[in-house]
Amino acid sequence: MTEQFIQERRYLLGVSPRTIIWYQCSFKAFEGAMTGKEAVRQRIVDLRQRNVSTITINSYLLPCLEEGLPGGNTFLLLIAATWVINRSP
Repeated sequence: MTEQFIQERRYLLGVSPRTIIWYQCSFKAFEGAMTGKEAVRQRIVDLRQRNVSTITINSYLLPCLEEGLPGGNTFLLLIAATWVINRSP
C-alpha cells in the first residue's frame, strides 16, 4: 500500500525525488507500527529513545496520516501525533 501511495505521488502529483525519499523514510520509520494507537505510540517511544527529534517524528507521521491506518482510522494517528507534541522536552 505504501508503494502505491508513493507511485501515485510520483506520477499523478509530480512530487520531487527528495519528497519521495522523505515518504520512504517516513514509512520505514513506522513500518509494522501502523496497526493501532498503542503500536504507533510504542514506535514513537522507540524513535525518541534513539534520539530522533520530535520534529522529525512529527514529520514522519505526516505521510502516514495521509495514507492512514488499515481501516481508515487516521484519528488514532492524530492522537499519537498530539502525544508526541505534548511530550516534547
